Amino acid sequence: MHSHIDNFSSKNRKKLQDLCEPIYLTFGINYFFMQSTTPDGHLGCLGNNPDVMHAYIENKYYLENPFITNFNDLSSGLYFYGAVENPKLQSGLNFLEMNHKVKHCCVFVEKNEKYTQQWGLGISALKKESSLLILNQIPLIKKFIIYFNNELSFLIADVLNNRIDISKEISPIKNAVPKIEISRKDKFNFLSKLGEKNEFIQQVQLTKREIECLKYYIRGKSSQLIAPKLSISKRTVEHYLENIKNKFGCMNKSELFDTLFTLKDLNIYPEIFE
Repeated sequence: MHSHIDNFSSKNRKKLQDLCEPIYLTFGINYFFMQSTTPDGHLGCLGNNPDVMHAYIENKYYLENPFITNFNDLSSGLYFYGAVENPKLQSGLNFLEMNHKVKHCCVFVEKNEKYTQQWGLGISALKKESSLLILNQIPLIKKFIIYFNNELSFLIADVLNNRIDISKEISPIKNAVPKIEISRKDKFNFLSKLGEKNEFIQQVQLTKREIECLKYYIRGKSSQLIAPKLSISKRTVEHYLENIKNKFGCMNKSELFDTLFTLKDLNIYPEIFE
């Protein structure tokens, strides 16, 4: 991992620091990083503070980080390091705070079946109000993440293509990932009690093409079999299905099927099941 950090983060230190200057000046974020994990235990990372990254790897704190070790337990969303109930990780983060003046705050996670992509924030230990600024300005932080991804698209692609295999070192940490979501059924019941049943329906709006794809998908047809029936390419079908999963907040085929059957029970988009 040290050579991975040197090849991507140390080599591009000046560019990364210049790019991240706005979030330091505005929010006191002195450590910003992107990391990506895969189900088979590969890790790639890129950050504006290679010294912190090397210390993190040298002391093996990554082995105690559920955002790296627990691929199957993660969902897309925002996690706070302080909510992770793992004394070993918290001890390591305290060490980094004391010796590198970086306090790990939170990590934004996006997940699909093939990998996670995560963006983490470390705030200056000297600016105690920074965590409150971040909490109140999440939309601005997300805009910066988009900016970061766009400006470094080629470098990030290179990082993702050169992840390091750490599968022999890591193992899932039981009950370490904080729960950040409620079930779709509970969400629907909650909205129904508030008289906001339509809000749930509005959140799952599908295009005509997406509905056509689902008519076949729900019957077990693969993207390759769906494509000729709709006179489109296999890749286009996969694109539609990925969009559908994102709309429903599903990470895999099983979750999508579960959601579709929930919709059927609620008589939402009945044309899918005709």
